[in-house]
Amino acid sequence: MILFRDGCAYRARALNWLREYGGRPSPEVMEFGTLDGILGCVAVGLGCTLIPRWIVHRSLYAEQLGVTKLPARIAHVPTVMIHHRDMPALAALNTLRDSIVECDVDINGIGLD
Repeated sequence: MILFRDGCAYRARALNWLREYGGRPSPEVMEFGTLDGILGCVAVGLGCTLIPRWIVHRSLYAEQLGVTKLPARIAHVPTVMIHHRDMPALAALNTLRDSIVECDVDINGIGLD
């Protein structure tokens, strides 16, 4: 696996998935601090990674990379919007929240997944 360093939600998800399905308690991991580093290594065949599909499609390496659809419980990452509880949310955040809630997004396409 080619992943970000500790602290990345996708890293944790990938390692848990490998432990669950691959049976390896501690899979081999190469760590990088940039998306370009990770995608470049995957593009030349050094391993695989777990990242959002839209990043792959917009990368310099899109033509060299293959994408495999994962089960929803692995692929869908809960995301929340937060703000300080004693401060009113900015109008721009309310607009963003409303547009996402009202939007009928195809999460299997090149969208928000």
